[in-house]
Amino acid sequence: MKGKPSVSINKDVYRYESGLSKFRKRDMFALGAASLLLASCSNGSAAPTPKDADPTMLPEGAQAHKVDVSVDGSVAPIQEASVANSSVESIDTAGVPSSWSALTWGDNDPTFSYVTGDAHSGESSVLVNVDNYKDGDAKWAFAPLTKLVPDRQYSFSDWYKTNSEPQVVVYYTTNEGEDKFLKLPSPDPEGAEKSWQHYSENFYLPKNAASATVFMLLESDGWLQTDDYEVAPYKSEGFEEPVVSLTFDDGWRSVYSEGLPLLNKYDMPSTQYLISDKLNTEKYMTDGMVDDFIEQGSEVASHTVSHSDLTSLSVAALKGELRDSQAELRQKFGENVADDFASPYGKYNNEVITEIDASYESHRSTDVGFNDKKSFNPYNIRVQNVKAATTPDMVQAWVNEAKRTDSWLVLVYHQVIEDTSAADYSVTLEDFETQLSMVKQSGVEIKTVEQALDEILPQLHKKIRK
Repeated sequence: MKGKPSVSINKDVYRYESGLSKFRKRDMFALGAASLLLASCSNGSAAPTPKDADPTMLPEGAQAHKVDVSVDGSVAPIQEASVANSSVESIDTAGVPSSWSALTWGDNDPTFSYVTGDAHSGESSVLVNVDNYKDGDAKWAFAPLTKLVPDRQYSFSDWYKTNSEPQVVVYYTTNEGEDKFLKLPSPDPEGAEKSWQHYSENFYLPKNAASATVFMLLESDGWLQTDDYEVAPYKSEGFEEPVVSLTFDDGWRSVYSEGLPLLNKYDMPSTQYLISDKLNTEKYMTDGMVDDFIEQGSEVASHTVSHSDLTSLSVAALKGELRDSQAELRQKFGENVADDFASPYGKYNNEVITEIDASYESHRSTDVGFNDKKSFNPYNIRVQNVKAATTPDMVQAWVNEAKRTDSWLVLVYHQVIEDTSAADYSVTLEDFETQLSMVKQSGVEIKTVEQALDEILPQLHKKIRK
């Protein structure tokens, strides 16, 4: 490859709205000229390593070939059902990894590199290094796949090394041309700075999906090196029977005034994840309202004291958010409440999970998916997030998938209100009743999170809850 000319490759720039839930393209970001520096420059000198990257992260003899990117467009979807050039061994005529793209958005300084001489398999891998991070993310991405079968579950896996805490997101385009994003469980990066680690999780591809890709990305300073990507059909291992749980975050008063009458009508219990400091304040439930939920058969669980991002807190503050919320809820509603926990914004890391484990018997995230024997983790219970844009057909498809696979479907609600235009995480009273009616007609049993865990854990030969 010596003497190859510099070439341009493209980058899509996305902007988050409300965290990972919405992205949209923007054209307000520019990096200027783009070029690919190959393994050797035209004068025979070695290509530079990524700026500020630890040179010891690559083994002796390996080289990182820097890739800068422009904002001209994106890699086109391919007519495939599996990842093309999955181990990035092939390059196109311009010297760029075939069917791959370097993507970024937000306020950060990414450096993209094509590495030779250090790979999980073969000779090559891809690397991204992020400096001066304020917001956004950066990632390498394989071309979206167009021959996946919708309304089915798939497994995604890759191998990675990192000195940071990467995230994983499914990006799919609907038949109507909308961009959608699903957050998957976060990798456990312990030991990943020096040795290749394997990531593997499953996801459900919605009925209206036209194409899909999966990002392993950085949303912080640090570096991430990846190789050997795979998307394949997922073979579920079901429980003895399917289960549905209805969970509500924050303790909004509308859930009491609008939601509780319908829960009573359909004879359905729920799990209420409450922010302890919000109780008895405007727009949130009073203690008496919570008592009514308990009498109805619903579970009271914790959602911290103040709804802080737990990953941003000191250890002392983190422990306070977890323990003080639990203590206050138990003081008000009895010692048998607040065994289960949901993290605000669905954000967590290893430190957060360790502290949750010390105080609670489960953790429900907002990571998207179904819970089955193969994927089940009581400290990362997966969900389907119900929002204003969630259609009855989507809920019906989730219920059908739970029945087909004998899995545990956990639905996450927030507010039940008439005008959802200013509240993305909300549902209208009409839609809520339609969804409850669908679940009821499915014949799947409705259980609180506590009840579902009591049924599931013995099937996994794990300890029964206290």
